[in-house]
Amino acid sequence: MAVPTWPRPLHSPGGVAADVVFQVFSRGPLPDKLPLDRDRHGLPAGEPPEGIYLSELSAEDAPGWFARFGEEPRRGPAAAALGDGLEALLAADHCYEVAGEHPDPADLAYLQHAWGVVRCLCELGGGPVYDHHAGRWWSREQVLALAADRGFDIRREVAPASFDQGKILGMLLYTRGLAKFGQPDVVMIRCGPDDLDALYGLAEAVALGLPVGPDFELEGAGGVVLHFVPYAPDEIMPDLHLVNDALVVVRGRAS
Repeated sequence: MAVPTWPRPLHSPGGVAADVVFQVFSRGPLPDKLPLDRDRHGLPAGEPPEGIYLSELSAEDAPGWFARFGEEPRRGPAAAALGDGLEALLAADHCYEVAGEHPDPADLAYLQHAWGVVRCLCELGGGPVYDHHAGRWWSREQVLALAADRGFDIRREVAPASFDQGKILGMLLYTRGLAKFGQPDVVMIRCGPDDLDALYGLAEAVALGLPVGPDFELEGAGGVVLHFVPYAPDEIMPDLHLVNDALVVVRGRAS
């Protein structure tokens, strides 16, 4: 039985393309034909969405590309995320990229299919896995531990990060990964210790289709209004090295 398609209830037509890029590393080549199974790999009903592509790169063809994962600045974050699993990354001589652009998706079937291909590659011996837009590493064991019939969870799809700007903007909390939904990442300023849940809640709404953009406003609880303005590094706003467009969330009061 096919798993339910992850819905996107806040979607309205007119959005931009969602971009998915997962990289699955392996030592030695994996089989050319993938034994994809709807139940085992969490594939929703219907034909696979167009625009999901699988490509292969070997260390024989690009030795320098593989070598860079053993060097800074890439080795440190990978080691922190993978622990002992770093050895599998450093030993890898093949990389399989699961990628594609999906124009203005009305649901998240494309993302489920991408994860299904990633899971299948891990079953065949692949791993670790890098989620390019979230900047997150997954070990083979972590991917295989995900339930095939799981529901959508924003905490799997985006990675939070923080930056202490100082007295003017205070602590910044921001997302990486909303490009997978064709949406800008969000940057919250003057954050406190309890704002991580608020960041995830906002990221989920954006991922599910909330039509955010410059000058967008969202009414919150207690008379709070969220104003969205373009993120642009300058002498006050730090460069967060995002690989996606972003919006800064400024909290105000309803007039």
